[in-house]
Amino acid sequence: MITTLVGLIRNKLLAVNLGPTGMGVFAQLFGVQALAAGLVPMGMQTEALRFVAKHRSEDPVAVARFVSTASKVFLLTSSATVLLCFIFLKPLSLWALHTTRYMLFLVPPIIGVLFLVQSQLWLAYIQAGLDVKMYSKAQVTTAILGLTVLVPIVLVWNLKGAAVHLLIFAAVGYIVTRIFVKRSMSAEMAANLKGAAFDLSAVTSMARFGFANIPVSIFALLIPFIVRTQIVKHIGLHANGIYQAVFAISNQYVMVALMAMQTYAFPNISRLADDVRDVNTQVNNAIKAVLLFSTAGILAILLARDLVVNVLFSKEFSPAVGLLPLQMVGDFIRCVGFTVQLPLLAQKRLLARVVLATLQSAAFLGVFFVTPPHNRLYGAVLAHVAAWSVLLLSSYIYMSKTNGYRFTPDNVRLIACGLAAVSLVAFLPIQEPMWRLIAIGTTLAWGATALTKHERNQIRETIATRLADTDKSEEPKIIE
Repeated sequence: MITTLVGLIRNKLLAVNLGPTGMGVFAQLFGVQALAAGLVPMGMQTEALRFVAKHRSEDPVAVARFVSTASKVFLLTSSATVLLCFIFLKPLSLWALHTTRYMLFLVPPIIGVLFLVQSQLWLAYIQAGLDVKMYSKAQVTTAILGLTVLVPIVLVWNLKGAAVHLLIFAAVGYIVTRIFVKRSMSAEMAANLKGAAFDLSAVTSMARFGFANIPVSIFALLIPFIVRTQIVKHIGLHANGIYQAVFAISNQYVMVALMAMQTYAFPNISRLADDVRDVNTQVNNAIKAVLLFSTAGILAILLARDLVVNVLFSKEFSPAVGLLPLQMVGDFIRCVGFTVQLPLLAQKRLLARVVLATLQSAAFLGVFFVTPPHNRLYGAVLAHVAAWSVLLLSSYIYMSKTNGYRFTPDNVRLIACGLAAVSLVAFLPIQEPMWRLIAIGTTLAWGATALTKHERNQIRETIATRLADTDKSEEPKIIE
């Protein structure tokens, strides 16, 4: 939540100082950095996470070899990638921005790739130990320090400062992560890492996982980047700034729930991967938590979408208001689909993950490129809905056949009621007071049905018990 708040402040600062066109450029600079940092390890850091989560307690020596080897491999591949980007800097600028005017602005983000890739690996190490508190502290500290750096350099240097910030933010993130890793690491593990030999079997394992993961990485990183380049090409950098507003508003909120599940549920499922019943239980618990949190936020954003765009960005970004409804419907579907397919990696069903990701990619690109070039903004949000719908349906069918997975009745109710409420509120003309009141009523009705009577009673009892405990313990504390 804190990192999301910091992200919103950062977006507001950039929006006010850069405007839609500047935000469109910044989005592409950040996109190049994220694309390179994501494709360099080709998903191999996820294999490192899975391996560490599974073997951390039973074989710390093997874990040390694996992590040490991964760090060296990622340093080599990221260095080669940075060098290639510099060699092809002009074509890269033309591809991303359709101009060489901002070519040198790409240099700081590209150098930042070296730090980002290493940060991802060491964050995975913390995450694998389910040290969620330490993981969160590292993320929060990095976000706050990054914002502290961003404010003065953007105010002074505008777009140049924003580009340099991407390098500084990456470097700060790496330093902070290593500090927190050192704090969370036992003396035995630290000693094992110092003396760890290069492990070829670890390279083979990561490479096999990485190559199998390439289609998934392409969908997650390359396709959104292609979408942005098409928007820049056919509509301009200004339109890309509008799309960045839509993307940021939805992504920053929804990712709070999804990253919480990724941080906790994935390593937990990795340890339980051989017990299908426990895996199914974990997935259903995760879906319920994600839906309760994300649906409430999505409805709140939709109810005040005109105000949200103005407050979080500026009036110049008002065209984003008309794109948010479809984006939010897609985000609701995304929350369920993302969680259903979590066991695929934990259970090493790599071929299935590739097939499902390919179906998702085909749906996205098919819908996006069918829309006329001048209407690619609408095509992007429509493709978002289509792609996640395909992934949810195909993942559920696959998981039901292989793991015997089924939604619980509570989750069926949450999905049905949530989708109905989100769809209705999304497409009501809330500019009219009467329709906004109907949308508020719909949201309240969802809130009344989200939890069963038994669950509401349990919550009341828990709150009452904790309040009673607080009242009993307060006087002795004051006396003491």
